[in-house]
Amino acid sequence: MAGYELLARIGSGGMGSVYLSYTRGGQPVALKVVRGEFAEDPDFRRRFAAEVRAARRVQGLYTVPVLDSNTEGAAPWLATAYVPGLSLAEALRRHGPLPLETVLLLVAGVAEALISIHAVGVVHRDLKPGNVLLATEGPKVIDFGIAQAADSTALTGTDVRVGTPAYMAPEQIMGNPPAGPGTDVFALGIIAHFAATGGHPFGEGGAHGLMYRIVQEDPYLARAPEALRPMIAACLAKNPAQRPEPAQVVEMCRSLSPGQTLQRRDSWLPAGLATQVSQRHGTQPPTPPPLPATAPTVPPPTAPKPRRTMAIALATTAVLAAVAGGATAALLLTDGDDDTPRAGGPTSPSGEAPEAEREFIPESTETNKEPPGDEEAAEQDPNAEYHVDKSGVKLNIRAPLFTEDVNVQLGSCLGANLTRINLEELTVATGVGFGSMDYYSDEAQIDYQYCGQERANGDGIAFDPDLFTGTVDAPDPTPEECSAAARSATLPNPITIDDVLSDTSLREDMGICIEAPDGSIVHLWIDTVQPEPHNKELRTYLTTATRWIPND
Repeated sequence: MAGYELLARIGSGGMGSVYLSYTRGGQPVALKVVRGEFAEDPDFRRRFAAEVRAARRVQGLYTVPVLDSNTEGAAPWLATAYVPGLSLAEALRRHGPLPLETVLLLVAGVAEALISIHAVGVVHRDLKPGNVLLATEGPKVIDFGIAQAADSTALTGTDVRVGTPAYMAPEQIMGNPPAGPGTDVFALGIIAHFAATGGHPFGEGGAHGLMYRIVQEDPYLARAPEALRPMIAACLAKNPAQRPEPAQVVEMCRSLSPGQTLQRRDSWLPAGLATQVSQRHGTQPPTPPPLPATAPTVPPPTAPKPRRTMAIALATTAVLAAVAGGATAALLLTDGDDDTPRAGGPTSPSGEAPEAEREFIPESTETNKEPPGDEEAAEQDPNAEYHVDKSGVKLNIRAPLFTEDVNVQLGSCLGANLTRINLEELTVATGVGFGSMDYYSDEAQIDYQYCGQERANGDGIAFDPDLFTGTVDAPDPTPEECSAAARSATLPNPITIDDVLSDTSLREDMGICIEAPDGSIVHLWIDTVQPEPHNKELRTYLTTATRWIPND
């Protein structure tokens, strides 16, 4: 891409994919390439060019600089400095809530980043834990201002609000007044609560109910450290004019810190988290393994599937209906980061979620066996290209429970139940509601959905477009054989409902080989195909799974 070699895909979002590359001088950069749908929209290009020009003027210790860009080419892109740290979302998943002193340093650093961003007339609009990286020298804010380029373009429509539902301010949800600097301060208040507790100040549950509470109800702050509550409450004021300026947030953090002084030392993070972050900083990002010599090079499948983007399609009249307590039909898609607090924060002082929101909780999760033990690992060939990560895992891919209560919006099936397969953990989640927070927080590479007569994008069995998928007749192929089968791309994407019902693409005694961008390979052997006569004859697939990962 314009002289940058794309070495590895390191992320994806609503506007495009992010790749690891290096400058000619050897410095790593993160290069974001805009999705084709946006690139074809003239209004988006105009906004994108303006936002990139503004973003390149942002200079701050706690922001990640934009180093290079091209907004005029066939595929617009921008390059930023590469920060090999953990996102705040990932850090809390692995290590839990942060201690008070760390939270104060974190919030003060993000507030300083907002000062730098707002100084050039940019509003972040999508500040969330996935866009805050934890580095050894402090927090780093990424993706500032770029979300605005997608707001109200021809692709998203005039009634679209851009952002992540759990971190939207009331004015973003309602569309009045327009998003401004105070919008980012509201998100910062939620981030402060999330960092200190692992939960959300407006509770858990479906996104519709969460947005209603953000607009209408007071935050529940009892789980936050008492010292933080006044600052968080101030940031979460419904009226943006009543929220503090970022500089005032920095001052609040300073006054709450030991000795009323903010001093960021090497040990500003808890020990375990600091060790993991420092290890990432001391290690160059890995390059992807070479393709097998016998495997033909083919492009990934291009058929559409429900993409996790940053947009939330929410008509103003629908929002008003939600605020009045009515049902809201919204397209809620995030960028794939796990930014939803999962620590079981209550939706109210009673802690009881409304019935309409509890229905989005997955009905079950099939867990995998433990990874191979020391003895099994010792038996593996140290000179082999791959080693077994998990084997013999019984993975039951159950048919999604069909419901009549669906609503197709912008090609996506809101209200549908999905079965979701995580190929890294080899787990299956069933009963996941499309449009619920469980959908956004769930890391999945395969979705299985049925929208009934109103067909939607990805209806059937849809694979992440970045996967190579193919079939093999062998129940015990080698990883090299499975890689070659995956790259032959013999499976359609998605496998349509008609194909599912006719057993055209999938059948008993068939193997599915899947290769991910990180080089890992999964083999799913279909032991049994079970029709579900009481569930529209949809098929349940009982499979045995094996996962290999490349040797270092």
